[in-house]
Amino acid sequence: MNSDGTNLGGGFGGSSFLPSDYVQRKAELRNNIVLLSTFAVVMGGIGAAFYKTQRDWRQLRDQYTLTSEQYVAEGEKIEQLKQLEVIRGQMMEKAQITASLIEKVPRHAMLAELTLRMKPGMTLQALTLAGTRQEIAPPPPPNQSGQTGLAQAAAERAALQNAATSAPQYTYQVNFTGYAVNNNDIADYLANLKQSPIFTNVELSFIREATLDGETVRSFEMNLSLRTEVSQETLINSISNLMAERGQVAQAAPGSMTADLAAVQTGEGE
Repeated sequence: MNSDGTNLGGGFGGSSFLPSDYVQRKAELRNNIVLLSTFAVVMGGIGAAFYKTQRDWRQLRDQYTLTSEQYVAEGEKIEQLKQLEVIRGQMMEKAQITASLIEKVPRHAMLAELTLRMKPGMTLQALTLAGTRQEIAPPPPPNQSGQTGLAQAAAERAALQNAATSAPQYTYQVNFTGYAVNNNDIADYLANLKQSPIFTNVELSFIREATLDGETVRSFEMNLSLRTEVSQETLINSISNLMAERGQVAQAAPGSMTADLAAVQTGEGE
């Protein structure tokens, strides 16, 4: 349209002067450009999505590979820890068994307690020491409500394993016979043994008249149990006190054993 209102692009009735084929080709070209642009945008989006998916998949694969390697490495460490636990359990079992076999009360300390608590004139004739292993029943595994059969079986196996690895425990019984000048010495000896920190269940079995080297004396038999849990300090203090008392008695009355036997012969000791 020019300045006077005449339409240069169309004829009468608003019709165009351009050929219809040209207008149609131009419209088709415009439509093709729009379609190609849309296709390019869609294909670009698909390509971008595919690239992002491949990148995420590669990252996930790398992470999975790294996690698998770490899992294998940690699994090896767990196996090593299990082996160390087995070795530790074996060493603990051996240590407990070794500790149970070690004498809590040395035999020389036991003999010192027996002899130092005797009065002058008393002698030991024979002594036997018998150890008996205590059979400790394993505690029943806890039967918790809601436990499955497999969990209960695992708890029972663990309880049996703990019982199998427990250290053995022993009780010791001492039986001995001896000679004394008179019955009072035997009664005092019995009372002294009951005061010992390493003896318990002290019992007198019998007192009989006997002959020792042509002399009439009293023969006796005693039974007692040996304590297994006695501190070394208590044991040392007891023996030290007994040795001090024995030294005082020896200084006060030297040769008392001969005097007591002489008293028996003359009837003064009765």
